[in-house]
Amino acid sequence: MLSINKTYCALFFVTLLLQIPGVHPFLGYADELVVLVMLVVMFLDIVINRNFTRYKPIYVVALIFFAYFLFTIAFRDFNTKMAAFNDFILQQKAYLPLLVSYAIAPQFSPRLKNAMKKVCIVNAGIVLMAFACGVFEDVLVHVLNAGVVCFTSFLVYLYCSIDDDGMVSRKDLFTALAILTVGLTSTRSKFYGEYVIIYFMLFLYKPGLFKSFNFKGVLLIVALMGAVVLAAWQKIEYYYITGTAGVYDPEAMETYARPVLYMTMFFILLDYPLLGSGLASFATHSSSPHVHYSDLYHQYGIDVVYGLSPAMPDFINDAFFAQFAQFGIIGIVLFIYYWKWIYGKLRLKLHEGGVLEFSIGIIIIAFAMIESTSGSMIIKFGGLLPLMLLGMIISKYRTIDKEKKKKILMTNPLTDKRYGQY
Repeated sequence: MLSINKTYCALFFVTLLLQIPGVHPFLGYADELVVLVMLVVMFLDIVINRNFTRYKPIYVVALIFFAYFLFTIAFRDFNTKMAAFNDFILQQKAYLPLLVSYAIAPQFSPRLKNAMKKVCIVNAGIVLMAFACGVFEDVLVHVLNAGVVCFTSFLVYLYCSIDDDGMVSRKDLFTALAILTVGLTSTRSKFYGEYVIIYFMLFLYKPGLFKSFNFKGVLLIVALMGAVVLAAWQKIEYYYITGTAGVYDPEAMETYARPVLYMTMFFILLDYPLLGSGLASFATHSSSPHVHYSDLYHQYGIDVVYGLSPAMPDFINDAFFAQFAQFGIIGIVLFIYYWKWIYGKLRLKLHEGGVLEFSIGIIIIAFAMIESTSGSMIIKFGGLLPLMLLGMIISKYRTIDKEKKKKILMTNPLTDKRYGQY
């Protein structure tokens, strides 16, 4: 009998250790290696432990993408079959970390939790020292990685601090928030927005807050959305509204790429509404010259846009949501259903009194949605641990039957006691 729990926990710990080294080019394939090890662990569990049925969600996702692959090579001719196969593999990176974690349902030992909390503090310390010494790019390659490292370390620290009663001490809470606050050195508008949402979920959210449509709930939603937009307004205005204010500025030409991706996505969906333009055709790494440049960029006349051209393709994979053009309305519906399914599991956690774990889950979903508007973090190294953690949170309800689920949802969430004393 192979101990899948210990193997997976070791993989999680190694991934946490690699949060800073993993951003460097010499470990450019770290995310692919982690996902590959996950698949090996899954395969060994199936073969040695005969746990075939626990991985059903993964089979479903793989089957959906395989159907899109067959559809692409049969009915779409915007890229090569090899590029389509490459995209078939890479697209699943957004789902495998969560679903493997969900299937295995690992449990961290107290010793491992303490070790990981120390690593999280060290990660934040390294980021802070890099900022203070002016060596951000040497240590973290790009300032955006500071926010991702601190966000991930915050999540892991807070999760590992939750006791058997679902509570966390104020000392651990403030330590987690201190780790998160170091991430402000990234100066990323998206991080500022995530920071606001985190404080809302930890200090303002109460179970049942949005259950009834009352003035207080509406006011809080408006205030939250306003705070997030205000925090991220500089980049929203820069990328989507004024850009270079009509002035030709070679240093800011990348501001055109992202709006062009979204506008073209809309036109592609009009032309190919149901199933989209097919794999490796638009806004993905596989549609760039790094694999094979898609003919779709020529067809829609955006092959001359800085950042989307064959000569300078660095911003082709710069908006995850723009990839919806490849999958059409059916793909968009499936994507929404996937996150609705996850939220349904989180609701069970909330109704059983796991307010903190529910809050962490919502924070991770918000992170995935915000990052996907202007990046593809959920298929990169920085997105691995948050998704793995979300899979762990909902894994308790992997085998729940309909009657038990109904019974849980009929009960009111337990009293909101999230924070204990020192």
